[in-house]
Amino acid sequence: MELSAVGRMIKARRNAIGLTQQHLAKLAKLSRQTVQTLEAGTIKDLGFERLSRLLSVLGLGFDNLSLTAQLKKQDLWRVAKNCL
Repeated sequence: MELSAVGRMIKARRNAIGLTQQHLAKLAKLSRQTVQTLEAGTIKDLGFERLSRLLSVLGLGFDNLSLTAQLKKQDLWRVAKNCL
């Protein structure tokens, strides 16, 4: 999976749980600029450790299916919650 796709998933998850880029960056021990460039798809390389910290903070994993499934689950939960 390309970093630009990972960045889109990270942005969607971050928004879904209500974190700002600054707060996510602080929790993952990264700069806000790193989070911003990842989400924008303009970062060239992030490295395993930094990406791992970001995913961990968001409750995500490296498995592509896991990332997609978790985001879909979150969306379904949100829709169900709004129906109540």
